[in-house]
Amino acid sequence: GLLVQTYLEDKVSAGESEIEARMKADPKLDKTQAKQMVERDKARALWNRQYMEIYKKRHVKKLNENFSKVIQAHQRLLHNPGFPRRQTWILNSQVKDGLTPEEKQTVLATFDDGRITLEDWFDALCNVSPPGRPRTADDSVVDQFLTRALQIPLLVAEAESLDLHKNAELLKEVRDYEDRLLLGETQRAKYKDVNEPTTEEMAAYFKQNKDTFGISRSIRIDPIWCDNLADAKKVRAELDAGRDFEQVKQQYSLEKELKAFTTQPGSETVFWDELWAGDPNTIVGPVKGFYRDGVKWRVVKVLEKKPAEPKEYDEEMLPQIKNRMMSERRDALLAACRKELLGKYTHHIYADKVKAIDVLDDD
Repeated sequence: GLLVQTYLEDKVSAGESEIEARMKADPKLDKTQAKQMVERDKARALWNRQYMEIYKKRHVKKLNENFSKVIQAHQRLLHNPGFPRRQTWILNSQVKDGLTPEEKQTVLATFDDGRITLEDWFDALCNVSPPGRPRTADDSVVDQFLTRALQIPLLVAEAESLDLHKNAELLKEVRDYEDRLLLGETQRAKYKDVNEPTTEEMAAYFKQNKDTFGISRSIRIDPIWCDNLADAKKVRAELDAGRDFEQVKQQYSLEKELKAFTTQPGSETVFWDELWAGDPNTIVGPVKGFYRDGVKWRVVKVLEKKPAEPKEYDEEMLPQIKNRMMSERRDALLAACRKELLGKYTHHIYADKVKAIDVLDDD
């Protein structure tokens, strides 16, 4: 991505005459769409030329004399998998276990500071969805997927020659990705220490938490979404002054076509209590709520409230009870682990710097 950006930055633009020509060729396009298509085509052509320059610069050499080994391995894995296989295509596990070490290391192409092996070729093949894979392999098919297998290694080599692998933002993204993977691995390792509850424990848990099972509480609401608190206060003031709710909604709401809907505690989370406190046919707010990918202010008309409807214990509920108990046990185990780590590693929290931060503040 950085390599593409480096080569194409400030080199792709669409002139007015080009945009007009594209719109004339396809009258369905508006100006923005036509501009995007012109720039896309230019970028593709520019990048294709640049890739061919990199290809030549890296002195790529294909070893055609080894193509026959690919053909033989392809036919064997496809038609004689060595174990029962329902699929009609080569599986990733076959590439891993069905090729000999010698086959895997067979060199099919070389370039400056790199090479492509038979194993790389099969990886390129398996990256294509099965309907797009060839049923037989000949020299032209081998060459086709060898060309595909060469692309990323060549571009990575070129990027590294420009020191793009030392880019600070890229390295941060890589570290963040590694951290997420390590966190997931750590959690899975810890979860192995969680014991599954017995039937007796599940029955006792249900008895203690009966109100949380069954049909959850719900509330039917009609919101007026506002861009900020000032707008929400203005909406509330006009409603308090007697203006019709629907008229105010059509004038101010960010979602004028949104109809009244039913919501539950799981959807509202931290905002639930404020909504539930309102009685039917009353106005609540301004209150915050989850709006698309963020948080916005809203004034809400409460239309209907339904209390929870608990269920009686039934053995068919055991999977649901088990999932709830396992989740709580995992959370408790991770909480204990975090507490232990906080004691193990020296740290300091700057309370004065974080006390005024509101993570739900839309400003």
